[in-house]
Amino acid sequence: MINLAKLDDEFYMYCMSSIDKTTVKTPNIVVSEDAASQIRLAMENDFYNQGKSFRIHISGKGCDGFTYQTFFDYIKDEDLKISIEGLDFDIIMAPFTAYYGQNIELDFETNFEEEVDGFVVKNKDQSLYAGKFWRNNPERTPNLI
Repeated sequence: MINLAKLDDEFYMYCMSSIDKTTVKTPNIVVSEDAASQIRLAMENDFYNQGKSFRIHISGKGCDGFTYQTFFDYIKDEDLKISIEGLDFDIIMAPFTAYYGQNIELDFETNFEEEVDGFVVKNKDQSLYAGKFWRNNPERTPNLI
């Protein structure tokens, strides 16, 4: 689900283009123990999540780079299913998110002073996608179908 309020028209059309998922490398995702524990807890105790996987999703683009959402979702044909050694669940990503999220750290934070309570996605390559002209470099754009 893309948040259209945060996207300009050109970026929206780019996101909706079909990316050749066979050319997208499997992302390196590091999941903290807190995040893994929260995912397991939600999968085991919320009937709404039965049959679903945990999704990391690019939901928008700002001056500092991409913004992210996490949620439980059904896997789609175009999704990449990422298995992480030592975890008993998979993470799913659309090809667009997987292409730009090659180095993701997923954590779960609770900080009531800063009003943070939930999953936090950190893209270690975020600086590559900051600003307006990040796509001028052809090495930063995926192959489209």
